[in-house]
Amino acid sequence: SGTPGCYRQAVCIGSALNITAK
Repeated sequence: SGTPGCYRQAVCIGSALNITAK
């Protein structure tokens, strides 16, 4: 279970939030 290129959920969520915040 996991998205390709997402080695860590925390990083994934953090990146998503970062992009959304932009």
